[in-house]
Amino acid sequence: MTEEQKEKIRECKRRWKRNNKEKHKKQKSESAKRNRLKTTVKKYGITVEEYAKMFSQQNGLCALCGKEDHRRLSIDHCHKTGIIRGLLCKRCNIALGYFDDDPMTVERAFRYLTRSY
Repeated sequence: MTEEQKEKIRECKRRWKRNNKEKHKKQKSESAKRNRLKTTVKKYGITVEEYAKMFSQQNGLCALCGKEDHRRLSIDHCHKTGIIRGLLCKRCNIALGYFDDDPMTVERAFRYLTRSY
């Protein structure tokens, strides 16, 4: 393929993007979501199908707070063993991280919070 032909193709793609901004934005967003999910599950050694099964078993809800996350649930795992515990919303995943995944710290936090109930 000549440089001239390549440039014609690039110009055609640019024109389509200009004339179909919303459709292009949606396609780009969906593609990015698929790629992020593929990268994430690969990192933890599971398939997209296994992630989907976990998601379905949790009814699309965070395993900790039970709320729906409109983005994507994170794969929670034990940092010592690598064992996957479940899917968490971003807030719960970050909270566990701040507790260093230490059950005793979480238990102390629980006792602290329930003192005033």
